[in-house]
Amino acid sequence: MHNFTLTHTLSAIEDTATTDLAAAYDVPTLERVERKVTFSRVGAGQVSIQDTVEMKPGASVDFESVFTPLGTWTPTGAASGLVTSNTGVTVNVCITASALFTIDARVLTSYNVTWTRVGVKVVSTKRSEKVKITVLPGSTACP
Repeated sequence: MHNFTLTHTLSAIEDTATTDLAAAYDVPTLERVERKVTFSRVGAGQVSIQDTVEMKPGASVDFESVFTPLGTWTPTGAASGLVTSNTGVTVNVCITASALFTIDARVLTSYNVTWTRVGVKVVSTKRSEKVKITVLPGSTACP
């Protein structure tokens, strides 16, 4: 049984919120899915979402981290994309992971709202892996 926990830190430079999402998944071999969301005020600012997946001993990682931008998703590389809102505002999305990953983007519509579901899939023989999605202003390139 996984208990819901939420921790946070607030400062003048950055705010973070961390939770274990394992309770949301009916996967007996799953130890934890820690999601850490960070809002940084350094420079032009950025938001990052880092998922750390840890399986129980003997199990390996087969996980998809998902984000859902409201706007048009345009891939700009194997690990990046540009999101353009319906008002023309853009943000760059940079993706990193501790293992090889694939990206699958699908446009969805529900209740007259259209968005894109972007999945970052990691399959690994290790017990633990990380996926980090960083959202930057459209004027800031991915590192």
